[in-house]
Amino acid sequence: MIFDDFKKNPQQELESLYKFLGIEETFEAVVKSRNKGGLPKSKLLSFLKFRPLIEIAKGVIPNSAHTKIDNFIKDKFFQKTKLSMSKNRELANLFHSDVKSIGDLLNRDLCQEWLSIEEKE
Repeated sequence: MIFDDFKKNPQQELESLYKFLGIEETFEAVVKSRNKGGLPKSKLLSFLKFRPLIEIAKGVIPNSAHTKIDNFIKDKFFQKTKLSMSKNRELANLFHSDVKSIGDLLNRDLCQEWLSIEEKE
């Protein structure tokens, strides 16, 4: 399964995976976004990623609420970051042979999909 395909059409990809694994088609999985990342939108909000503060909060907040609170904070107070063009090129060069090998196994041009660098800087 290619994660990009899963992001575009999670239900279709899950059904394909279920079929491959022999899981009943009636099984319904819950697809949730987890472990979102990003940087605080301002320096004032940088305390939100302060690890000791998070550990203290985990001792007080019920386990069932951790993910909901974490996602709320990251949605409201954090912003996604983008790679610089130079870092993007560096990583594309570093992983080119691995991506090509995986693409060959899947009979798919993953280099074109993953390693093409768009000039968006």
